Amino acid sequence: MLNASRKFLLIALTFFLLAAFLAYIILIHPQPFPFELNFYHFLLFTSFLGSLWVAISAVYPLAVLLIILALIKFWRKNQRDETLLAILLGSGVVLTTFLKRLIHRPCPPLKILRAQPTFSSFINSSLGKTFFPPKTPADYCWPSGHTLTYTILFGGIVLLIQYNLLPRYFWSKLIYWLSLFFLFTIGLSRVFLGQHWFLDVIGGYLIGFGWLALVMSWFFQKKGKDEG
Repeated sequence: MLNASRKFLLIALTFFLLAAFLAYIILIHPQPFPFELNFYHFLLFTSFLGSLWVAISAVYPLAVLLIILALIKFWRKNQRDETLLAILLGSGVVLTTFLKRLIHRPCPPLKILRAQPTFSSFINSSLGKTFFPPKTPADYCWPSGHTLTYTILFGGIVLLIQYNLLPRYFWSKLIYWLSLFFLFTIGLSRVFLGQHWFLDVIGGYLIGFGWLALVMSWFFQKKGKDEG
């Protein structure tokens, strides 16, 4: 039987291969497919959840803050493996900038981008100035950065709790289910808000899960060597 490290490595390779195949499709056909437009219009039926979709996407700054706080905590306790784990998880976010410039898929048109209020537009209107520059179709949107970040961070939290690598407090189950909630709803949120197409979100999930599995493979291998 495969040990945990090899299992995660195999999972990582599978997700990366799927992501590479999807990236090739997007490269030869950057414009949205008909089913992506249909999926966006289908999600508009959930407009009564508009505030919820905005709130889900607004957790993004908190996700980044959690990584920073984890780094500070592990660094102070001189937990080198855990510190490196947090760095590797956080570094996966950098992938989005590189991949967006590599694939250069245009964002949705302005009539979609401006159709729903977002957390950025709320902050801009509250401050009375453009603190967060809004997206335009000239920006690149594959893969979805929010989806990739949530997958790595909240997916990582789920795995760390599931494998007993985090302390189990009375609120661990709450964090576990909240992480799963953010993990599986962020993609819907980004499409509903008109920030991404469906395949942008799928790309974020594939690369996010691939990077997460790769990091966990390293962590279990390192953990196994230290215990051996």
